Amino acid sequence: MSQSSPSRALDIQFDPLSLEFTEDPQRFYAPMRERAPVYYYEPGRFWVLTRYADIDALTRDPRFTIDPRAWRYPQPPAYPRGSELEKIFDHNPFHSSVENHLRIRRLVAPSFSARAVAQLERHTRALFDELLARARADERDVIDFAAELAHPLPIRVIAGIFGVPREHQEAFGRWGYAILQQILLRLMAPHRLAETMDVAERGVGMMREIIADRRRRPGDDLLTQLIQAQEAGDRLTEDELVSLVTIIIAAGTDTTVHALNFALYNLLRHEDQRRLVQRDPSLLSGAMDELMRYDSSSKAAIPRFALEDLTIRGQPIQKGDLVNGYVGAAMHDPEVWPDADRLDVTRDPSATLSFGRGAHHCLGAHLVRLEGRVALGTLLERYPEMRLEAPPVYEYKHPIHRSMSSLKVRLRG
Repeated sequence: MSQSSPSRALDIQFDPLSLEFTEDPQRFYAPMRERAPVYYYEPGRFWVLTRYADIDALTRDPRFTIDPRAWRYPQPPAYPRGSELEKIFDHNPFHSSVENHLRIRRLVAPSFSARAVAQLERHTRALFDELLARARADERDVIDFAAELAHPLPIRVIAGIFGVPREHQEAFGRWGYAILQQILLRLMAPHRLAETMDVAERGVGMMREIIADRRRRPGDDLLTQLIQAQEAGDRLTEDELVSLVTIIIAAGTDTTVHALNFALYNLLRHEDQRRLVQRDPSLLSGAMDELMRYDSSSKAAIPRFALEDLTIRGQPIQKGDLVNGYVGAAMHDPEVWPDADRLDVTRDPSATLSFGRGAHHCLGAHLVRLEGRVALGTLLERYPEMRLEAPPVYEYKHPIHRSMSSLKVRLRG
């Protein structure tokens, strides 16, 4: 390896795919922030940033790109020529030029504005009520929040936004997960790409059929809006549209699932904060930001690739190097939050990095807050004494998220 990293000589323990890290990442982040804020993780061939200032700067630095084709290591084998997956990755609008990326955001952003998302609240509440009724069909007082509510809710919400027919929504969810795995595994474990390739390929084909149907029969949904979106006569091409919808689905559903799980888990662990929210439900929107800051389900933010040789805190970074900002570490940086290890649902959320910054600020931020407000608010109102029934079960091999496969809660009794 050509890097000369003084951080590797220090006694730093860092394995983002370990169970220990997933359960309690802060005990690993703290020494890294203090002694190795720019650290090279050799198994993953990437740099890790853990200080707030560095990660905040990374999100805005024009010397980096999110296009993985800039990585200096050999890329995974290309998908079969002409395959749906090849088209998805070749036309990913977020990997294009800065000008084209901004063009795409201008076309899409109005559909995810605070005003647009507010109009989805009634629909989201109806979906959550339906899922909760199904979970309690046999009058159970113990339910698995992760499996029965947090996992299906974002899928159902985004499927509804795009106007995906009800009979296709379960397959839609499997497809979204498969696409996300393809995105992540290309960087993290290319030898595992075949595991989800077939589902992903068929899912993209299904999306093309839905788009074709919507062109013939426009509806009152986001997909129709994107088909018709134009700015000074500018429209999305067919492949741009398919790729954009695919990426939004893949990223939007997975991120929200994990955010909901950790939000409820930590609110139930902090009785004083739960009581504050129950007394004043208007705190819930800000509480979601604070819960995501306090115990972030994210490991790394969007990976960045250096476009030129540069330095960060005196550490040389080579052109083509992959740099990951670990936002969970940044949001416990004592230089920004002197009391970072305390959960406070009344805290000003403006400094958090949960949704990124700059040109790549998360389009779905308002949607995540809405789903959190609906899910947590409904449960706390109907079951004011709900509590954790068992410790969460973690799925710790997820490349960029801390993930729970089970979170059992007792609603009453």
